Amino acid sequence: MRPEEIAQSKKHEIHIGRSDRSYIHIPRENTKSDAGLRDVPIHSELLPLIKELTYWYPDEQREARERFDKEHKIGKFHPDANEYLIEGIVSNSKYGIRSDPLSQRFKNLKNKLGYNGATVLYSFRKTVITMLHQADVSDGLVPYIVGHEPPSFTFSVYSGGPSMKQKRDAIEKIQYRDGSGHLIRWHTGWWHVFDDKHDADLTPLEQAISASKS
Repeated sequence: MRPEEIAQSKKHEIHIGRSDRSYIHIPRENTKSDAGLRDVPIHSELLPLIKELTYWYPDEQREARERFDKEHKIGKFHPDANEYLIEGIVSNSKYGIRSDPLSQRFKNLKNKLGYNGATVLYSFRKTVITMLHQADVSDGLVPYIVGHEPPSFTFSVYSGGPSMKQKRDAIEKIQYRDGSGHLIRWHTGWWHVFDDKHDADLTPLEQAISASKS
């Protein structure tokens, strides 16, 4: 998903079911073209986070994040209408762009962790497309996941599009790992680096990144 698609997503557009039936609906007004209108399956590793943002968000986790944001001076958030998946975004954009403060928060955090200007919020989208490509996901399937025009006249005119299962199977091929090959997973309210061979929680992600830079 594009950063602005995520920022504009509302809770009622998130469909939570079993892990093989959960998806995000992206309406036309939230995206840049007709091709962006789509349903995107939620990766099983992201599902716990999405559940927290939509329904289950314990007070102690909210307080922990607020303390972390304040300590590291990462952006400005405040409680507002809770219809959005990501609440509390304060944007001064006259065009209604909600992702600008998220980009600034990401910039502050990645600078703190030692990354240069080549790493931007859009890098996540580029990485996802690269991972799908390297996992041999077909050229005819990737555009329907990321919201691009189909690659051929045949697909764009005559095809009803891939099934949700096809898109989900493709998305589940994506795995994020650190430099040592450990799996990065959402766990107890934050991203952690896991030793997936032993299913052992190693360390919170930001600590692992800081250690790798030292």
